[in-house]
Amino acid sequence: MSELKTNKISTNDQNNVAIDNALGLKSYDTAGRDALTSVAGDIIYNTTSAAPEYYTGTEWKSMASWTASGGTTSTVGDNTLHTFTSSSNFVVIGGGSRIVTAYVIGGGGAGGTQDSTSGTSCGGGGGGMATKAFTLSAGTYSVTVGSGGAQVNSGSGGTGGSSSFQTISATGGTGGLAGTGAGGSGGTGSNGTTNGTGGTGGTGNNSNGNGGTGGTGSSGGAGGGGGGSNNQTGGNGGNGSSSYYTGGGGGGAGDPRGGSPSVPNSSGGTGYFTGGQGAGDTSGGTAGGGTAGGAAGRAGTGRTNNGGGGATFGGGAGGHGDYTGGGNDPGPTGGNGGGGGVVLVYATVG
Repeated sequence: MSELKTNKISTNDQNNVAIDNALGLKSYDTAGRDALTSVAGDIIYNTTSAAPEYYTGTEWKSMASWTASGGTTSTVGDNTLHTFTSSSNFVVIGGGSRIVTAYVIGGGGAGGTQDSTSGTSCGGGGGGMATKAFTLSAGTYSVTVGSGGAQVNSGSGGTGGSSSFQTISATGGTGGLAGTGAGGSGGTGSNGTTNGTGGTGGTGNNSNGNGGTGGTGSSGGAGGGGGGSNNQTGGNGGNGSSSYYTGGGGGGAGDPRGGSPSVPNSSGGTGYFTGGQGAGDTSGGTAGGGTAGGAAGRAGTGRTNNGGGGATFGGGAGGHGDYTGGGNDPGPTGGNGGGGGVVLVYATVG
C-alpha cells in the first residue's frame, strides 16, 4: 500500500489553497446577502448583525447566540432586566428566541395647585400597568415610555403619559384638582395577561382636617399621591407593587403654622421605588425615588407646604397644603408625577 507524507502544501496559483492558509467567510451586509442566489448550506458573515449566518434553503439563520440590548441592563437573581425610562428600542440579534416578560407602566399624575389666597389641592392618580410574556427572536422592537405629569401654577395637575410595548399599553394617571374635590384617577393597563389600575389621588382638605391618603394601585398599578391639608397633616402616598415594578405616590403637604401641635411630614407610598414625602414642620416635600422620580412641588416663601413627587414608574404626586398667598409669595404647588417605564425581563441562561 502506498503512503504519501509531506510537511507542507503550498499555494501554486490563485485557485488553490494551502492547508495552513486561514479560511475566511465572504462578508456581506444584509442587503447584499439578500441579493445573493443562495442554496442550502451556504455560509456568510453578515456585517450588519456582526455574526456568521447559514442558509437553510428558505431563509438565513444566525449562528450567533441570542443577545439583546437597550435601556439600562442589570442582573437580578437568575434574570436579566432591561429598564427603560424613556422611549427607545429593544434590539435582539442572534439565533433562536427567548421568552421576554414585559411590564409597561404609565406616568403618574401631578398634584393640583390652588391659586387663591387660601386652599389646598388633591393628589395625582397613579399610572396603570400591563404585563405579558412574548417570544422574541432577532429584530428591533419599539419601546414607548410616558412621562410623569407636570406640576402647574394653577388648576389641575398634568396627566401622565402612556407607555407601550408590542401589543400591551398603560395610560397615565390624571392630575389632582385644585382645592377640595376628587383626587386624580388612576391610569389603566390593557391587552396584558394582567392589567393593573393606578391608585386614585387623595382629596385635599380645607376644613382643618388631614389630607386624604392616596389610593393603592390594584393588580400591580402604581400608587396615587396624597392630598394636601389645611392646618393638619397631608395624606400619605398610596402604594405601588415591587413585584410589578410600579412606584409609590408622593405624600400630600401638611400646613405647618409654627405652633402646637406640630404637623409631621407625610410619607410617600412604597413600591419598586418610594414616593417623596409631603411637607411638614421638619422639612419640605421631596422628590420621588428612582431616576425618573417626580420633583417635589414648588415651595412657597411664606409657608413651604409643597407636595411630594411621585416615584419612578408611575407614582402619582402629592397635593400642596394650605397657604396665605398675595404679595410676592407665589405659594406652593403640588409635585410632579413619577415617570412611566417599561421593564423587560428574561432568564439570563436561556
